[in-house]
Amino acid sequence: MASFMVLLLALTSLFPRISISEATSSFSFTSFDKNASFGSDDIALFGYAKLVDNGVSVQLIDSVSRIGGGVIYKKPIASKDTKDDYFTGFSTVFSFSMSPGRGGSVGFVVFPSNVTVDHSLFEVKFDISDNFTKFKDSNVTVGVYGSTVPDTISNLTVVNYKEKDEEEEMLLYVWINYQASTRYLDARLTKSKGYTYPKTRFGSRINLLKDEDEIMVGVKSYNGSFNLHSWRLQAGLVSRGIHSYAALLESKRRWEEEVEKRRREKMWGTVTCFVMTFGSIGLVFFAMMRIWAAFKRNYLAVVVEPEECGQKTKEYEMIKKVEVVTSKAEAQQGK
Repeated sequence: MASFMVLLLALTSLFPRISISEATSSFSFTSFDKNASFGSDDIALFGYAKLVDNGVSVQLIDSVSRIGGGVIYKKPIASKDTKDDYFTGFSTVFSFSMSPGRGGSVGFVVFPSNVTVDHSLFEVKFDISDNFTKFKDSNVTVGVYGSTVPDTISNLTVVNYKEKDEEEEMLLYVWINYQASTRYLDARLTKSKGYTYPKTRFGSRINLLKDEDEIMVGVKSYNGSFNLHSWRLQAGLVSRGIHSYAALLESKRRWEEEVEKRRREKMWGTVTCFVMTFGSIGLVFFAMMRIWAAFKRNYLAVVVEPEECGQKTKEYEMIKKVEVVTSKAEAQQGK
């Protein structure tokens, strides 16, 4: 009985690992791996792209016509939550070289599985000027473009770039990550294949994979002189059984943040209401006092002034009578 329970627990512990392995799509093509070259059946070339160096590299643009091309990974990648799994996102890294003194544009493209690469969902495009190698300018313009996303453009500084580098061909690495839970995409450009978290990066929120069951990915050149040397990508689904506890914690955290946010908003709303109420009452009271003071002054002016005039008239009549009596008395004394 004990041995049966041990075997049962061992088999149960394998289930999550199997589900993750089966649900994860990944590939790697590199010049260091002869068994995973770009001559693989999983890779398709388009435009004027062609294999060079016995399939270990891809020339992305025609050297004569200067017309661009690219590569596509043929297998669709699941990009939507299912009944049993969550889509976690993807991460990709590719390296390319460029001739000295020549700029150009290269990018990573994502498009639906039922259309061509020309109808992309979005593209992460890196615009490199001629000054990049001529004058050792390490700034690159990066942008996200697509039919379903607003254009976002920014400047990016190449990490690990050294002015003393005098290579015939400059090898650069592009790192792109997309997190489905936050719908956040960030891109980095380095001169080292050893990933160090660069401080300079490009970030954008992309909420466009929710309606796509599967996506296709590719690397393309728009203009310039680029050779693709390596490309790897990893994307996958996580079992809901594994993800449920983390999702529950995340949901609880978001709910607590929402409750706290509403509490703060309610508190500030109450404070604002009190301030506005007392302020309004104060203004009304001040206005009423001013009106009452003005009304009181006008009332005194109208009511009191006639009495004062009447008193002055009576005093004048009394003085006049006194003068008349005095005059009569003086007249009698003169007689």
